[in-house]
Amino acid sequence: MKLFNILCTALCALVLISCGDDTNKTPTDTNSTTDDTIIDDTITDDATEIIDDTAVTEEEPVQDDVVPVEDDATIVPDETTDELVDEDIEQPDDNNPLFDQFVGTWAERLVLESITNTSVIKNIKSTTTRYKLGKISIENGELKIDQKICRITNTTDQGDTIFPQKYCDIFWYWRPGELSNPKPDITVTDNGGTISFVENRSWELRGMLKMTNPEIDLMPTANNDTRIFDHDEDGHPAFTLGFDGGLLSGSLYLVQKLSHELTGTLISEGRIEGGVSWTDDQYTVDATNATLKLPKTSVIKNDLSTFIYLKVADDFTCDQVVDTLFDN
Repeated sequence: MKLFNILCTALCALVLISCGDDTNKTPTDTNSTTDDTIIDDTITDDATEIIDDTAVTEEEPVQDDVVPVEDDATIVPDETTDELVDEDIEQPDDNNPLFDQFVGTWAERLVLESITNTSVIKNIKSTTTRYKLGKISIENGELKIDQKICRITNTTDQGDTIFPQKYCDIFWYWRPGELSNPKPDITVTDNGGTISFVENRSWELRGMLKMTNPEIDLMPTANNDTRIFDHDEDGHPAFTLGFDGGLLSGSLYLVQKLSHELTGTLISEGRIEGGVSWTDDQYTVDATNATLKLPKTSVIKNDLSTFIYLKVADDFTCDQVVDTLFDN
């Protein structure tokens, strides 16, 4: 009986122990589950989203936005520059229809009047006629002329000067744009329907080395000037001209510097007329006739000097200019 009572008591103890373990496990499991949820949802999940958002912000907006800004900055100046350059080059031609009627080939005749004096002979009337053929074009928004001297004649009260073809072909030349106050070769202006024409001043030099500035550089005053040389390569110093004047006939070797500026008006389509402002400086190195060697001075008659321009076909020749066009 005593043994039976001991067994019953032990069995009851086992039942009580089993029920107590199950009750304690439920709060522990619940608390554990709740802590895991808070950590996962609040900390772990949020941290992951912040990291992801930050990564997207750094990779996508920054890198993608920078490239287009640099590209745009490069494109805009290039486009602006191209437009300005094109306008500077093309605008003058397009905006000067006045130029169109001057483009082409022109025959030219200049008549230059002067009075020459020497120590022996005074008031020698001199008329120099220059025939030229020129082509006018538009270049960089300006009128440009390329000219060829066809022939030069000179008549005086004492005889005629003979200009060899070399004189027409060989010389130093300064365009108006090469001078201290650069200008276009030709300037034209519409003054209320009257169109003025100016062939701006140019310079020619023969018989000596090229000057730095023909407007101010001095001419030789002595034969030992080292700038004098055989310009036409005929075995004589400077440049050789002939003179046919009976007892005054002979050859003279001289240095000559000339300039001219033409100012006129478009008289009708293809015809320009006006006056010539010109200069002529000479130094005679030697001559075969003592009289021709005498120092001389010239009084330029700008008020009597004239020019005519006539527009001709592009295949016009110098012979036609001299022989038929101006009735000479």
